[in-house]
Amino acid sequence: MQVKIWRMKKMNEEMKTGMLLSYQSVKEQVDTIKAELKRKGIEKDKGLSVLEAFIDDNIKWLNREQEAVEMNEISRVARYLKSCKEAGIDCTVTIDKKKTHLILDALIKQIPMKVEEIHVDEYRCPACGAENTCGDISLIGDSYCPECGQAIYQQN
Repeated sequence: MQVKIWRMKKMNEEMKTGMLLSYQSVKEQVDTIKAELKRKGIEKDKGLSVLEAFIDDNIKWLNREQEAVEMNEISRVARYLKSCKEAGIDCTVTIDKKKTHLILDALIKQIPMKVEEIHVDEYRCPACGAENTCGDISLIGDSYCPECGQAIYQQN
């Protein structure tokens, strides 16, 4: 058990120093260690719950890091496009399909959608279906849905 904990601590140090390059490789290592512990019958041991908590914390940390990297790349592309526009230069950018969908979803949320009236003081967001209150449907104070961020409007 001590060897496994040492291996997890070493893996944690490597993750934080950036020696492990991909989230997938870390996930595979974690799964391998979990399977090995289970195979040896250590899952009933108290130490395993501590180890699982340690693993879960590291996976959460990796997810946050992955999201930060993706957002940094998107903001970098946005700055590049803005500078090209300001300079009057045509440009083409090739990015990952997943990031393209993320950018497209963000742009779509900026296009106002007409809300659906439910009651005198409530409306439903056309994008996520959330029921929101506004006091008076003719006086919707929200420019965006408080649940999903979709731009909304009420036609008079």
